[in-house]
Amino acid sequence: MTDTTHTLVAGELPGIRAFLEFQGTWSADKITNVTNADVGNYYASLANLEAAYAGVQNATWKTWYDSLFETLGQKVNDDEDFAEYRLVWEYANWVRNNAIWGPPRLDGSQGYVDEPNPWTNYWYTFRHSYTWSTELTGDDITQTWGPGLSVPSAPTTWSAAVQSLADRWGDTPPENLIDVGPAKTDQQNCVTFLTSVLNAWKGFPTIVGETIAVNQEQHTTATSLLRETQLTADDYFYLLHLLIAVPNGDQSARQLAQKIADLRTTSLEYPNDTFVNQLVYVTLLHLSDPLGSYGWNNVQLQKALQDLEGVILALDPLSTAIKTGLIQSGKVLNSDDSYPMQDPYCPNVGFTQRKSDTLAALDKARTTIVAG
Repeated sequence: MTDTTHTLVAGELPGIRAFLEFQGTWSADKITNVTNADVGNYYASLANLEAAYAGVQNATWKTWYDSLFETLGQKVNDDEDFAEYRLVWEYANWVRNNAIWGPPRLDGSQGYVDEPNPWTNYWYTFRHSYTWSTELTGDDITQTWGPGLSVPSAPTTWSAAVQSLADRWGDTPPENLIDVGPAKTDQQNCVTFLTSVLNAWKGFPTIVGETIAVNQEQHTTATSLLRETQLTADDYFYLLHLLIAVPNGDQSARQLAQKIADLRTTSLEYPNDTFVNQLVYVTLLHLSDPLGSYGWNNVQLQKALQDLEGVILALDPLSTAIKTGLIQSGKVLNSDDSYPMQDPYCPNVGFTQRKSDTLAALDKARTTIVAG
């Protein structure tokens, strides 16, 4: 049976990148300075993870997703719940953007929310489906526009926590957290109140700080991989993603990152090169291999490198080296459609030999990363 522990399939790569972007945005360094002014951006980042979760297949990476959201689903203390403030944040966005205006009419003009009959309040309209009306050539057409409330489809513990809370609140949410906005003209007052609630949230920095615990798990996994005697191309592709995550962790993780960035790695084709450059190179060989699980063409390879570049937000030496390596390889891909099936810098060496040589060079170099 094939070991798929460190295998990433094409369909889950967007979900892996979403997690890396989240970690880069809320790294250990940045978390130490987080304030309530970051609440909105933090929940927006989580919304991206909620949407991406379903596509992740790798068991280990799915565990990291679960670990993060399980932490969020727990009670912060006796008075504050992370799920509560998620609902406050989502409701505030809805009131700000959708409380008065509905979808555009069929003729292109602006439609209005057709309030429940009789009109109740913003919160009721947010929780329940409601309709809006439009007129076209004298005919009144009624269409349904779904509820504002969107329970995340993220890990069960998180989605259950949000759904349970929404069900418990029902149509009468706690007044200290939610302004139901009884009149449509109260839109700005409602937004102002909800913003003040989010700005006064004492537990936000604490709970956000706890969400970086997954960095240590990734650091441990990366260290374990680096100590293996021999790794496959799948393993190294997995390791590349881990090394993008590692610098977002604590000081010990950044020390490991520095060692990797400084490591010289020699293959027959590329003597005295760097570990990162060889890692990017073997990634391209892996993704382009027509007999492998990807078999990507030049355009797909360029897109893959650009996608990875986009989630590298840290500025440490390893992150900078990985980003530089991706950019350099992207330039070669752009100038040579046959790369890396053929290599303009070593044109007489076949694809299979270059892949074998690169894997051997990486395996040899790794012995010095964790030594001592």
